[in-house]
Amino acid sequence: MYFKIQKLADFNPDLAVKLKNYCYDITGCCQIVHNDMGPFLNEYMYQDALEIAFQEKNILAVREFYFSVEFHGQRINHKHHVDFLVKDNMIIECKAVAALGPEHRQQLWNYMRLTKVQIGILYNFAPIKDQSERYYLDFEQNVMYVFYPKSDIRLCSFFRLLLSVFIKEAGRVFRRKASGFCPWRNVVSPR
Repeated sequence: MYFKIQKLADFNPDLAVKLKNYCYDITGCCQIVHNDMGPFLNEYMYQDALEIAFQEKNILAVREFYFSVEFHGQRINHKHHVDFLVKDNMIIECKAVAALGPEHRQQLWNYMRLTKVQIGILYNFAPIKDQSERYYLDFEQNVMYVFYPKSDIRLCSFFRLLLSVFIKEAGRVFRRKASGFCPWRNVVSPR
């Protein structure tokens, strides 16, 4: 199933603000976990810490919420689970990857569609700067709304540019060194 993807603020700014406020304590817990645990750990460590953070803030959350899917009126035996079902109406999908990709978004969207949960948060703990994307699914109009993406595409483009400049410069230094030129001594080194 495909959804139109649109920014909720463009269509219903009041609902976008309400949803942002509704998710405020949840994303706050995620940020605390990221700040205290740091980047580059595995997903399960972040989930364990997030479960503790929810308990400390008295937020109702079910970890590894299992659900079944029906096909042609029959239940499929394989069970799926979402990382967290929070406040009985919000899914949190935790990731610990270099960057969020379309496969991560699609996984969350499928979980939202199959469980009929309208609010979903995709949270990536692994990078130095955490990434968060929040979605609202309108079943009537078949539209997936983004209502507060924290990952900034311009920032990612800047880091990509910075990395490419660094790689080019490193290649230039390596070629000079391989040719026998030693820039820090201004002498030709022996081979």
